[in-house]
Amino acid sequence: MKARRSKQAPPLDGPNWLPIHDAIGLGSQATGNRRLAACDLHKAMADPCGVPAMRRCTVHGGPDREPVPYSFWAEHDLDAWSDRTFVRGPDDQRYFVFYVWRPALAKVWPTVFGSAPPSEKAPRKGSREQDLVREITGEIWPRGHKHVEMREIIKRVGDEFERRGLSAPKRDVFLRALDRRKG
Repeated sequence: MKARRSKQAPPLDGPNWLPIHDAIGLGSQATGNRRLAACDLHKAMADPCGVPAMRRCTVHGGPDREPVPYSFWAEHDLDAWSDRTFVRGPDDQRYFVFYVWRPALAKVWPTVFGSAPPSEKAPRKGSREQDLVREITGEIWPRGHKHVEMREIIKRVGDEFERRGLSAPKRDVFLRALDRRKG
């Protein structure tokens, strides 16, 4: 399978992959119907600038994680009803679970997956380290992080820094980046 063409593809082991079945269920809040949600999502995944997708094989020895290029969706259909979701095409897809990148779903259903509140996505001054803290925090909590305790943010974002081969910043960097300093 050819890799997705994009400037920066999401990490295949990132925390923001959502099973397509769940994305359709949430998207049906906006459409009122699972089949309509599947149709909207299919269209977004077939767009080179749309929603990134990946799949995992459920059979032992199959590929653990692999990107699904947007061109895949030209030959495959996505359908859903009741409690079932199907990917149909010229080849057998029943041994795969498909996922979509949660932050990109705001492009399809902004009322359900809306981006962070304006106060959390306004441009800010600061170091590159602070910018990366804000970026990763936004990926993990795309609908906002004001409700999340600082220790959880530091733990999850710090883990992501380390996963990317970087040293986790000090607490003060997090506080400054996320405007949580007191006094």
